Amino acid sequence: MFKKLLVFTLGILFLTTQAVQACWAFFSIEELIEKSDVILIGKIQGKAGQVKNQDDMAETYWNIKVGYYLKGDSNTKNYIVATPGAKSLFNSVVTSADYELADEKYALFFLSNNRPITPRGVLYLDVKDEKNFFSNSSEVDISKLISNISPQSSEEENEKIMSFIKTSNITIPTVDNKIDDANSKDKMMLLAFMRFLMKRFANINL
Repeated sequence: MFKKLLVFTLGILFLTTQAVQACWAFFSIEELIEKSDVILIGKIQGKAGQVKNQDDMAETYWNIKVGYYLKGDSNTKNYIVATPGAKSLFNSVVTSADYELADEKYALFFLSNNRPITPRGVLYLDVKDEKNFFSNSSEVDISKLISNISPQSSEEENEKIMSFIKTSNITIPTVDNKIDDANSKDKMMLLAFMRFLMKRFANINL
């Protein structure tokens, strides 16, 4: 009986894992670079808040302290990144596509409309020299500050990522846009309302 239960449980876990993976399309490193409107390297510094839209679907907003922009014309030292799902909003719908960021970690973000293109669009970085990571020089070689990239990719993909970092036109953010709780909450509510309006208008045949 125990063996049957164990096999059944393992089967459910396997199917759940496959379902989660199937929720997101696979993109190569080249596709992530191409589809991103902003690519940045920064440190995750906690949740800015959580919102729920009209369909009871939720999002979590994260504060990112930006060290370097590799793509996009943003120049702010603080950036808000949104991920699907919000564990603390109990009335929101939970889906297998929900995920959270790892707090206090450094990461390379491939973003479109302030959101990672897929969970694969967040690559966590082990940093050798945290003290000097946030440099004021655009001549800094970021690749020398990174010792590891996760989730683990193939050696070929890691080489592509490091090559992209080395050859990018790096922008050091200069605008110190401090994000307080009140401002971030207002921005999140405005974004949620705008997405609701866009969805409504998209369903109207003109």
